[in-house]
Amino acid sequence: MVCRGNTWLLQTILRNAAPYIVVYSVFWACAYLYFFWANFNINPFPYIGLSDIITLSAKFLFQSAIFALLILGSQTLFFTANETGKTEKKEIASLKFRILLSILISAPSLYYSYDHPALAAIAIGATIPAITPLSYVAIFKQMFSSKPIRIAASALIISLPLFAITTAKTESSEILQQKGNLDMIKTPLGICSSGCIFIGKLGDYFSVIPYNGKTIMIKSDKIQLFEIYKNNYKI
Repeated sequence: MVCRGNTWLLQTILRNAAPYIVVYSVFWACAYLYFFWANFNINPFPYIGLSDIITLSAKFLFQSAIFALLILGSQTLFFTANETGKTEKKEIASLKFRILLSILISAPSLYYSYDHPALAAIAIGATIPAITPLSYVAIFKQMFSSKPIRIAASALIISLPLFAITTAKTESSEILQQKGNLDMIKTPLGICSSGCIFIGKLGDYFSVIPYNGKTIMIKSDKIQLFEIYKNNYKI
């Protein structure tokens, strides 16, 4: 009976929260795509539909989901119900300061994270102190009765913009600066006969960078035969 009651409660929580989570996730998925493709002077949205947005943003959405699940797991393991209202009020009172401190630390860390990858971990770590007090905000308390779930939802709210910016910046910088293990595309004839850096596929178009360094959009029906491979550029 208890198990059934908990299952019903979880289903109710997820059903009520799902529309908000989906809309928020789609917004940041769009932001990730914009941040990434803007570096190549391309507006991706005329080429793709709603279903493509989720598919093309899968990597960063997966990162945020794993982060939230890790927070949920740790909170579930160490959760205690013996928390006073005084502690909660103290946490809320420090929320603005914690968020401001997180922004001051994470913003420059994210900016320089490509040249110094350790700074990305610092940026993520800087946001963690804001997660718990954020979970006490009224909207979260109305949506989620369980504290671990509230904290996990807060982690998702914070991590989505963080990972959207970080992932877009890192991936586009690797391509533009030709660093790391990049995807390549090679065709028997045409501009990619010697190999092009493969940026991605938008709808019916392949976006590539040939050896002249210019970003080119090629319609998929123009490429009947091609090879995808990896090229490990020295960092």
